[in-house]
Amino acid sequence: WKTIVPLTLAFTVFSTSVFANPTSDELRDEAERLENEADKIEDQVQQAESEMNALQNELASLMEDIYETEHQLVLKGEEVLRVTEELAEAEAREQQQMIDMRARIVAMYESGDSSILEVIFEAGSIADMLTRAENIQAIHEYDRNALQDFIEAKNKVANLKEIAENEQSQLEALLEQSQVQ
Repeated sequence: WKTIVPLTLAFTVFSTSVFANPTSDELRDEAERLENEADKIEDQVQQAESEMNALQNELASLMEDIYETEHQLVLKGEEVLRVTEELAEAEAREQQQMIDMRARIVAMYESGDSSILEVIFEAGSIADMLTRAENIQAIHEYDRNALQDFIEAKNKVANLKEIAENEQSQLEALLEQSQVQ
């Protein structure tokens, strides 16, 4: 017994010190540590939610920008088509006016070089002379108007080409912006 009792006593003291229950201070410290970790995790969750909200707002803004850019692309494409059609029509008018003017110049050349005064004075009567003078004036008026129309058509073609180039450049810029977005 002498050896068993001290051994049992030593074992009991040893086992109670090894398996001792934590004290209330240790439990309080552990609870505070866990609470601090929970607060940190909650802060991280709130920060992640804030970042997510900011990203969602940024995405919504970007989607609006993309929609607006696509809308501008459609409008600009329609404008390019309209200007291209106008340009084709103006070029066709310019060509026709050029053909008409060439025909008139050829007709004038082929008719000879009789002067206006000769045509007027060759008239048999004063009424015929006045009619010829009015006809010559009408021809000159027609030629002047045809030349003015040709100049306007040529200017319109030049302006429409410039507009078409600008519209095309803007369309390309919008396409590039759309691709970036």
